[in-house]
Amino acid sequence: MTQQIERVTTLGGQPQLTSPNNVVTFPERGNVKHLFDNTATPHSEYDRIWLFHAQSGLCGVLVWGAAIQVNKRDVNRLVILQHGDEVQIGESSWTYHDIFWGVVTDSTQAALSPCGYCTGPFTTGEVFVRCPLCFALYHEDCWVGLELKRCCTRGCRLLPNKILVGGK
Repeated sequence: MTQQIERVTTLGGQPQLTSPNNVVTFPERGNVKHLFDNTATPHSEYDRIWLFHAQSGLCGVLVWGAAIQVNKRDVNRLVILQHGDEVQIGESSWTYHDIFWGVVTDSTQAALSPCGYCTGPFTTGEVFVRCPLCFALYHEDCWVGLELKRCCTRGCRLLPNKILVGGK
């Protein structure tokens, strides 16, 4: 299965659930929050759904008596999400994103660490991809080369799948 990576213009970016009408950002690592922190989207199902972001970088959903499916499978209490997972909450469809990419600019070039795979520097105009667990940065081609391998950062458990960068 091939998935699309979301583009960011900065090196930051928290994991997100996105729908055609909403974007919900996961909390910082080590925290939990309601699906919606405010009452902008009132819905009884949403009151019983919590988002968590573990210290390890994994994100998931805690469910208490709400109807939710991930990739067309019912969720009882807890589910760990992976990039591209389709989440159905009542009649609402969401997609989970945790792998981000961007284009190196003159202003970001100096702040970038070398590529985690080839250890080469980034140059202006190149595409970079950020590992969602350890935040290591990769050249686009190096990221594609990691398919069916592990992230190169010692101790990181990410296993990249077939993921498209920038719709290519």
